Amino acid sequence: MSELEIKNNSKTENPGFFSWLLGWLPRQRGLFLVFFILLISIPLTITVLLVVLPVLSTPLLPTEAMLKEQNADSTRLNSASNWDKTSLRLVAAREIEQKTQKNRLSLASKDSIYLLLNLNDSTLSVEIKGLTVHVARANDIFISRRITKASHDALLNWIEQPFTFQQELSTIAKTPVLVIDAPKDTTEAAQLPRKPLEPEKDYVQYSLLFDRQLLLEVKQSEEALPEDAELISNYRYRYDTTISTSFLNKITDPLPSHRPVKISLTMPQADARTIFRAMPHSVYARLILIPPYKQ
Repeated sequence: MSELEIKNNSKTENPGFFSWLLGWLPRQRGLFLVFFILLISIPLTITVLLVVLPVLSTPLLPTEAMLKEQNADSTRLNSASNWDKTSLRLVAAREIEQKTQKNRLSLASKDSIYLLLNLNDSTLSVEIKGLTVHVARANDIFISRRITKASHDALLNWIEQPFTFQQELSTIAKTPVLVIDAPKDTTEAAQLPRKPLEPEKDYVQYSLLFDRQLLLEVKQSEEALPEDAELISNYRYRYDTTISTSFLNKITDPLPSHRPVKISLTMPQADARTIFRAMPHSVYARLILIPPYKQ
């Protein structure tokens, strides 16, 4: 027998440790069961400690921590527990409406332009001194669970005052720019053709960050053109580096109170562009939010 055959036989007769363990362990039912339980329990325990418990212990809205410190009125809660659900929904809707009208009156008394976002009918409006000048209805809307699952008291506290604009990201400029060649004299200027401005074709998508961690995202419902790929890529890069949260932070801190509370709207391009151009792009810009009524 050659040396090569002897080596091959020794390899077949002496399997590796892991191969032997995989063949031996299933025959030991008790040890296999213990090993299987440990294999499942370790990642499950890590998931509970790092994901589930932080989510359960973190407030849904930034204002809920304030509510806990202020100790909610237990007398009103106890008396309301005896009401029927229809009456409670009606009272909740009236309280939200009262807050909204108070904020509108406050801004209407000033020389201001502000946005009114109604999550019940998916509309975003531009108002000037209490008068609606433009209404855009979203084709699609996403509302963060931190809003839909928040308590009524937390929502009232959160929308107590109009939201103040802080930061923006956009694929379009605030003011359109028209570049023309300057004429040499008045005679040449008079001979220039009077052409109307061509309609803008840039893809419209923007993010507006307000105080109290409110993030409003708006994008057009029309499909992007191939030439918009670079524009959208630059926008997403700036979004990821300034607003978005990394995957590791989402696992270790799934629902921190400082994370933005996001609302996303998809609407026609013309409406999305009009909203962006109409609002003030300064600290004087305001937004009034009407949260969804509890069903």
